[in-house]
Amino acid sequence: MRLFMLGFAVSYILPCLVRGQGSENQSHNSWPIQSFKSSSARPPSLLVEKTGKTESGLLSFSPFGWKCQECSSFVIISDENELIWQSALGTFSSFNPQTLYGNQVLVYWTGTILPRPWGMGIGQIEILDSTYNNIYTVSISGKEQNLVPAAGLDASKLPSFIDIHEGTITPENTILVTAYNTTEYDLTAFGGPADGWMHDCVLYELDIKTNRVLHRWSALEHIDAYAVPYGDLKYPLGDMGRNRTHPYDFTHINSVDKFRDGSYLISSRHTCAVYRVAADGTILWVLQGQGGKSSFVHRPGVSFCFQHDARIYRDSGTIITISLFNNDNDFGTPPRVSTALFITLDTVQMTAVVERELTDPTESLFSPAMGNVQPLPHGNSLVGYGFLPYLKEYDAAGNVVMRVQWGYINAASAYRASRTKWIGKPTTPPAVYACYDGRNTQVFMSWNGSTEHKSWSVMAGDEPWRMAKRKRVPSSGFETMCEVIGGLRYVQVEPEGDNVSPVNSSIVKVVNC
Repeated sequence: MRLFMLGFAVSYILPCLVRGQGSENQSHNSWPIQSFKSSSARPPSLLVEKTGKTESGLLSFSPFGWKCQECSSFVIISDENELIWQSALGTFSSFNPQTLYGNQVLVYWTGTILPRPWGMGIGQIEILDSTYNNIYTVSISGKEQNLVPAAGLDASKLPSFIDIHEGTITPENTILVTAYNTTEYDLTAFGGPADGWMHDCVLYELDIKTNRVLHRWSALEHIDAYAVPYGDLKYPLGDMGRNRTHPYDFTHINSVDKFRDGSYLISSRHTCAVYRVAADGTILWVLQGQGGKSSFVHRPGVSFCFQHDARIYRDSGTIITISLFNNDNDFGTPPRVSTALFITLDTVQMTAVVERELTDPTESLFSPAMGNVQPLPHGNSLVGYGFLPYLKEYDAAGNVVMRVQWGYINAASAYRASRTKWIGKPTTPPAVYACYDGRNTQVFMSWNGSTEHKSWSVMAGDEPWRMAKRKRVPSSGFETMCEVIGGLRYVQVEPEGDNVSPVNSSIVKVVNC
């Protein structure tokens, strides 16, 4: 068995290291990074082990380096480690391909990350179309919503207060987000001061086009309805809550989903519970993972804590199945294996039964934060391990069919990972690099984000205004390389495909290899 948690690892080497062209074998302390001649993209190489049939589609996640928060990017990549698209670097999170008005979009959060002890962010949601151009920016005005930031931040300098955790587009083409509000609160029931400070987590449903607030729900306004006795809280008060800079985060809502009847499924990490909240704000039921009082009678195996990504998997009215990533760990807690859970709830008999638990018997992972579960169209499930740089795909029987690692433990993470049949049609031009090796000209060409081009035409000339087609080659992965006999002075390339609009690269001068 392989055991992994933070800096602890039993030595193990995956049998298949799949590398893209130009992958760099760097020092022992640096994960292999792919590099290219024609592009500045530098995605991590994937360690891939396949043991069964995976579903189709591309992998997407947002690699995040703990030593450089502004060095995260979005990556769409194949199981074969062939890059499709990498974004520019920035402070990003919660990257997730979704559907808006029937079209594929990319949704992500950007802003200011406040690490522990806050564990949240203040920013906005950006939505890109299939050309990778921004079509919507979703924001919440702190002034309009009377929101007060923590960590000593100046509210007047914050254009938006959306938290890092959520950005789900609903079937009604609205978006679910959360925001934090630093609020004065009597913390004596928690063992804190009467003049304390609480971090109130607020759910918003927004109109994407206008940012108009369609629905608002405050956790603090419904604190008396929570089923967790204060003594059972899994997140200790400690020194938090004594000032506005470090408010106490009682709930830490990290995912929101919407039922067909307009009610909401809310995951509260710090109470280790999932709630169904009616449109009028009433808490309809509580599925308590550990401690506290659950609305349901739990059958064996229904236990979770510090969970993420609670989603409605199946809703037949009175019988509901939810999926969630059961971290079962926080920083500093005794290690417990993190798993994916599918829990079926009978809301008439009020019973909770584990329908499926996904865990790898050969490799135990203990993830103290982040993570997700994505049910796939044909029965498989993709599980992202959040704080740990791993993702795995399981089949319908619970067998691991693919293991992927893309970074060293305690050095990289990704809030969520997904598989999607993404079609990318960038409007930016392709790129080319050409050099002469003394006999022939080597031409390297790539088009960051494109999934549709199938071949390349290579043009060359002695002058930039005298370009003629010299060669046509099939596309081969992210970067295609071909040789043209003899020395060339100037080179230009054009991608070709049935669904590709004519677009040429810039004309580049050939250099010596």
